[in-house]
Amino acid sequence: MLDRTTYVVNEGSFEREVLMHSRPVVVSFTSRTCPACAALEPEYERATRMDYSGVKFVRVMLQDSAELFNRHRITATPTLLLFRGGVEVSRQVGAVTAEQLLSWLNQQAAKAAA
Repeated sequence: MLDRTTYVVNEGSFEREVLMHSRPVVVSFTSRTCPACAALEPEYERATRMDYSGVKFVRVMLQDSAELFNRHRITATPTLLLFRGGVEVSRQVGAVTAEQLLSWLNQQAAKAAA
């Protein structure tokens, strides 16, 4: 059974939890003080509980991991990055609904399959 827990990762765990992971990983770059991030939070949690097989969902908090924001050129929050095989394959900026997030993942899966 796939674990539906959303992990908070930081500089010490990012490589292991995201870059070296065997399946696609969605990373939410977020901030505790961002209103749009607060709007995304329940939708992101809802998306993790929907049956989207094979995708891992994690978070990176600005207040805890500013270096990761710099390394991945995050200039606005929230920003969602999709990693496959340790490589960023897509990004989306701004709050979205769970359905929009899953639609984005479906579009990226179709591109990968083409």
